[in-house]
Amino acid sequence: MSYGLYLADIETFDDLVDRLEEHIKESITSLNAESSPKDLRKILKSILDSKCKEQIQTYGWTGEEEISDLVATNLFHEVFAAYNKHLYVYWYRKNYEELEEDSPFHYENSNEAFKALNAHYQDEEVELSNRLLVQEIKRGIHTKLFSVMQSLEYTLESEANLVSVNLSEEKHEDPVADELKKVLEEVLKLEKQLDKVVNTIEELDYSRNEY
Repeated sequence: MSYGLYLADIETFDDLVDRLEEHIKESITSLNAESSPKDLRKILKSILDSKCKEQIQTYGWTGEEEISDLVATNLFHEVFAAYNKHLYVYWYRKNYEELEEDSPFHYENSNEAFKALNAHYQDEEVELSNRLLVQEIKRGIHTKLFSVMQSLEYTLESEANLVSVNLSEEKHEDPVADELKKVLEEVLKLEKQLDKVVNTIEELDYSRNEY
């Protein structure tokens, strides 16, 4: 599996902090927000120290450690989200296509996705703990939702959308209206499904700090 935006180049914890600092600053600049905090690097190291004790103990933090691609990538996402979840989601939405090019969650069948995910972790000799599984699923959900959003945007912006439906000939008005009613029903179903998804996410949000 490939890792976009050169995340696979991360080999040490210093590399991880460098890459996090780079992407966070770029995201802040992109949003035309206030300048990054001067102590950003110190903050990121503090988050690593508090949230990634097990990994630091496993690999050491000497500047010569070699962190596996999979572990480094997961740490990058985890620390970025811990720093600022809203900034992280903005960054992820902007880059998800490159980040998740080979994501198993591109499968339409969730069982196939989980099989592929398990196989990938086994190949990398990394344990797929419940905490990591939750992180992977959350990224999978983000990827799917952003992909759907992009598809909807393309549909709405396309010249072959509703504004180009030809109603100039009277004999076509009823069939077109009937078809548009079906489209409307599908949109209403989608809206209900989206409401359900949002409600579920809001309920789960209470336990987000555990992951």
